[in-house]
Amino acid sequence: MWKRDFPAIYKALNAVTWSDSVAEIMKILHEKVRSRAIDLIEQAYSSISLDMVAAMTGLSQDVAGAACVERGWSVEMDTHIIHPVRSNLQSSGDTSSEDQLYKLTEFVSFLEN
Repeated sequence: MWKRDFPAIYKALNAVTWSDSVAEIMKILHEKVRSRAIDLIEQAYSSISLDMVAAMTGLSQDVAGAACVERGWSVEMDTHIIHPVRSNLQSSGDTSSEDQLYKLTEFVSFLEN
């Protein structure tokens, strides 16, 4: 899992018939991995093949395509290319390097005067 080899993660999770006490935990883990993969695709790619989306989410191509459309991503059916739309959710702690440099410059100027 720490290598982020999503197809191998799904294969390992589905390879075992889990006991009742563990099955629910594994289902939640499976959903969490899929959710993180979708978030990664959303943030890291401007375009990605449907094959890659299916592999990273552990879904069939048909289901992965439908999930992409449901999220509002554009899907080119003829080329099977997905164009994810980034969500506007950013934590308030994220600032750009330029903003940080500006604040540091202002602070140093204040200290010198």
